[in-house]
Amino acid sequence: MPAKAGVAQAAGGGGSSSSSSSSSRGAGDAGLMEGKYCIVTGANSGIGFEVTRGLMERGAHVVMACRNTAACEAAAERLRAEGLPGSCACRRLDLEDNASIRAFAAHQADELAAAAKAAQSPSGRGRAGSRAAGGTSAAATSRGRIDVLVNNAGVMGVSPAPDGTDRHLTANHLGPYLLTRLLLPHMTAVAVAPPQQLQPPAAAQVAGAGGAVSGTGSPAAAATATASGGPAVAAPGVAAAGGGGGRGRVVNVASRAHYAGRLALVTGPPGSEGIANDTKHWWWQYARSKLCNVLFTAELQRRYGSSGGGRGGIIATAVSPGLVDTGIFRYLLPEWAQWLKVPLRPLGLFRTPAQGAEVVIYAASSPDLDLAAAPSAPPGSAAGFTAGSGGATRRPTAPAGPPLFLHDCREMQPSAAARDPRLAADLWRVSAALVGLPEDDQA
Repeated sequence: MPAKAGVAQAAGGGGSSSSSSSSSRGAGDAGLMEGKYCIVTGANSGIGFEVTRGLMERGAHVVMACRNTAACEAAAERLRAEGLPGSCACRRLDLEDNASIRAFAAHQADELAAAAKAAQSPSGRGRAGSRAAGGTSAAATSRGRIDVLVNNAGVMGVSPAPDGTDRHLTANHLGPYLLTRLLLPHMTAVAVAPPQQLQPPAAAQVAGAGGAVSGTGSPAAAATATASGGPAVAAPGVAAAGGGGGRGRVVNVASRAHYAGRLALVTGPPGSEGIANDTKHWWWQYARSKLCNVLFTAELQRRYGSSGGGRGGIIATAVSPGLVDTGIFRYLLPEWAQWLKVPLRPLGLFRTPAQGAEVVIYAASSPDLDLAAAPSAPPGSAAGFTAGSGGATRRPTAPAGPPLFLHDCREMQPSAAARDPRLAADLWRVSAALVGLPEDDQA
């Protein structure tokens, strides 16, 4: 029997067996995100709601990007009623609809440009603490920049789309990939032209014929040429915006389920690219989408990170919130089996949404990541990764730069497939073709 369709507002569960007891907000966090402009997808419930609350507690303005606008508005009213220092506004976004993603990105560009222009007018100067339309902090929009993008929303345990497309891949990877690419011009430290829209291929996935297949863990995988990343442009040490410090941040909510993920890419002439849909079970499709999250994060950091020659000065991090007790389980377990969760809660096998949100908030706001991303940070540097600021630690052999994958606010080594740079570059190129974007959008 096919799994019931369900939307997971945080598609990062499936991998934790312990409950975090540390608070997501330290004593020195108040005001940490004041004046910052953040976007959180799937923000109306579960982990996304708690991430929004945590960022607002720290003074940020949060755009709650959700498919269900009524639920989003209700959630926003709850947060506003708490009297938090930050602000929030609702915007519609459906990650399974490319037109919706493009409309959302265009609206963000228009809103930021208008706010920045208004801030430069004689009447707009000196109003940094005021509120713009929709509850937006003028300070958060006056620079015309996005400081943090949290790709949190996703699906799990859903049946394929009517045309057979894997919805896990669409909602969990391709949608966030397109959204991130479209928003990058408003996050990076150097001029990046908005990606030119190309005509996407008719089929979003190719089963294997018509091109070379690359991948890790697939018996049919064959080698492909490495991606041409284009000339690297030296990035400035600190960008004008970002997280708890100076760099724009992209936080991709992944999962330890990515360890089970297998990925085979179809490459070839333009129009034949695809991601081989070589499994029909929702669990393996979900694991594959989470592997894509980590690979996408790695390539995003390589291309746009400030360390290692990236040209944009952003910080990209994938996080695992652990096994979180959210509404997603009503789709994975029949009603009569919901009681199975009850004896597991006292054992700490399920985290609350607030606990699951801790690592996301940490990645979005902690100054630790700015220190690790500094060009002068040596490999294995423990700068900022101390128990006093959230418990994050680094492996002695960790490469320079921000951590690729965090769990429990600690750096964790992702799977071998997730650390394959050629697979990450190939996935970037194939994903660009599938959503109708060029591989490289450098101005």
